[in-house]
Amino acid sequence: MKRFTQAVRLALANGNSYSALLTALALPDICGGLENPKQGSKDRYVGWARQWIEPVYTVQFNVWEGPAFDAWEAERPLRPTFTFPSSYEDYGRYQEDRDRRQAAYEAEYEAWSNRRPKRPSLFLPAEDLYALRCAMLHSGSDNAEEQRAAQTLKRYCFIAPGPYTVHNNSGLDDRGNRVLQLQVDIFCKDIADKVDEWDTTVAGNAAIQSRKERELVWIITPDMTEQWHSRFGLGGSSGLPRVG
Repeated sequence: MKRFTQAVRLALANGNSYSALLTALALPDICGGLENPKQGSKDRYVGWARQWIEPVYTVQFNVWEGPAFDAWEAERPLRPTFTFPSSYEDYGRYQEDRDRRQAAYEAEYEAWSNRRPKRPSLFLPAEDLYALRCAMLHSGSDNAEEQRAAQTLKRYCFIAPGPYTVHNNSGLDDRGNRVLQLQVDIFCKDIADKVDEWDTTVAGNAAIQSRKERELVWIITPDMTEQWHSRFGLGGSSGLPRVG
């Protein structure tokens, strides 16, 4: 899969955002097909994207009200009580005890803050990613309104790389449709990174590796010509011209 993810990164490096976007949107299809070849296109795409892409586009927001928040707030650590230096034998003992109690409070406060209840919000469901894939690859469109797979998102706004990060922002258009704003380089890299991660996890899966070897396209370079002549019988008795 490296040749496909490298193609995405090379396209981005060369400023070809359209090529990177179209290739990135096709990658979950390839991975899903290698993993579950008997499933239909939508099922394998959605299944793969649910496991690998949805977590990247799930944002954890702080909870500000409700029973969970109230229970958490009730556990807020108390600041150390003030003590006068005069209650210690010497000022050095006072400083040591003050610093110890302050450090203990700060550690307890940090642990408490990390326990704050959060509410996950999914910005890009797997079904909507599949709908975007269909709209882009079939029609070159960022409008998924006519895609039956679309769940919550109808339009996408892709932002070119720039001096500021503008990514994963959700809002409504003037017709009340939910729109997701995506910075194209971050979005494509997110998919490529997850494909590489998936590729590592299936390195020991013989069935997937066999399908990769048999089915994935190679663009043959001159240094590979003899290898692929031998494998596919190009030239010689096949009657096909040799490459190169």
